[in-house]
Amino acid sequence: MKHFLSVILSVLPFCSVHAQPNMVPNGSFETYSSCPTNLSQVTSATGWAQWTNGSTDYFNTCGTGNAAIPTNTFGYQWPAHGNAYMGIHNSVISTYKEYLTRSITPLQIGAVYEVSISVSLSNTLGNIAHDDMGVFFFDNAPGGTNTTAWVSVTPQVDYSGNGTFSDTMNWMRLTKTFIADSAYDNIAIGGFKNPTLVAKDTVSNNGSASYYYIDSVVVKLANRLNINFTDTTLCAGDTIRVPYTVNDTGFFQSNNQIRLQLSNSSGSFANPLTIGTKTSKKSDTIIGVIPTTITAGAGYRLRITSTNGADTSTDNGKNIGIGTVVPAKPVANNNGPLCANDTLKLSASSSTSGVSYRWSGPNNFTSNLQNPTKANPLPADGGNYLVTAYIYGCESKDTTSVTVFAGTGPDSTYATTNAPVCADDTLKLFGTAKGSSITYSWTGPNSFTSNTQNPVLPGSTATMAGNYVVYASNGNCVSRDTITVVIKPRPANFGGITNAPICTGETLTF
Repeated sequence: MKHFLSVILSVLPFCSVHAQPNMVPNGSFETYSSCPTNLSQVTSATGWAQWTNGSTDYFNTCGTGNAAIPTNTFGYQWPAHGNAYMGIHNSVISTYKEYLTRSITPLQIGAVYEVSISVSLSNTLGNIAHDDMGVFFFDNAPGGTNTTAWVSVTPQVDYSGNGTFSDTMNWMRLTKTFIADSAYDNIAIGGFKNPTLVAKDTVSNNGSASYYYIDSVVVKLANRLNINFTDTTLCAGDTIRVPYTVNDTGFFQSNNQIRLQLSNSSGSFANPLTIGTKTSKKSDTIIGVIPTTITAGAGYRLRITSTNGADTSTDNGKNIGIGTVVPAKPVANNNGPLCANDTLKLSASSSTSGVSYRWSGPNNFTSNLQNPTKANPLPADGGNYLVTAYIYGCESKDTTSVTVFAGTGPDSTYATTNAPVCADDTLKLFGTAKGSSITYSWTGPNSFTSNTQNPVLPGSTATMAGNYVVYASNGNCVSRDTITVVIKPRPANFGGITNAPICTGETLTF
């Protein structure tokens, strides 16, 4: 039984009337010179080869032993298409990697191509699932690269960023489009990302291998209409510019109208909203306006249609979150001025509920927390910090300015006290620090403040219990220490009864 999983990245509809030829000969590895009898026999599939010194594997239903289908060295799997597939070690833990390559029909410069492959994680050596799979196009390059490690090139098609490829039972169809900027006539397939940047999941604790089966490699001209919109957050009322490409200008007439359509919040185009129009038969940019009457949601999509000839693009490929309420302007604050031994504390608030926050500031500071902190700031951390309060793409901003002085506050700053004391006793606080020309201040319960080094508080009460903080300043920089004060209640008044008055020699009793 063959298993197949729905497309991971994007699904481009297939229509036999407009089917485009595959630029990859023998893309499903059906044509072969001999049935594989062992691993590392990739060249048995006509036109295919390993791209590096890593030994790519070929499997076929006519194969035997380690190279058989459905059961082979690396697991159990039927082909996604036909009777054969390839396999590569694509580890992101070890340094060993394998790649697959072949020549292709030269691409047309400026044309948009749909590039798709089927992948399945080995159920025997698929211990670590990840998202590192791509297709690298190149011109007239040498037949291989002399390495068994990661090849650091940038693939034109990168399937990462949409979750790990972890299915060991089904085939995952990965699809993306790209615009050819050269008449590429070769491809290489494998993992091209820096291993430290790869998203990974542990599927099995039995090892660290990531062996993937690969099948059905297709590179073909994309739909006549293609949309290229990458924003994922918008706000009702936004004006957007959406680039699109036309791959077959001869199909469209001079009076053709391009229409930009918005789905509902679940991504359905059953009743699309047309939010922009343009008369055109060539690649261009269309302008649209997000309606103010829509509901907020996280699953909107965009597409374009044409009227003459009639065609419809695939959608933009990613969910778009659209907000309908612009948050009230946030209030940004900080606890500066600060020194190197302090902790910078930023805070933001907005009267609008449901908002999220993001910060940016000096020294490449960023945070998605409402109230972020940064320990031991430097003078270079001083400056303007911008906070954005947002609901999807609806945003408002505020700025707070932070001052960070060089140096630190006085060393060995301590707060001490004569507590615990009883109610009505005199509470005494003592502040000490190393250095000269030091000034002191205190804060405490009940809005207590003092600018003396050693405050004296007569007639203490229970409400004066709590934490007292001493601040020792040597000019710009401050050190702090905290002491907890305990106030004990006095016993309640009590009286006694005696047999007084009495005379000399008599016994006094209580």
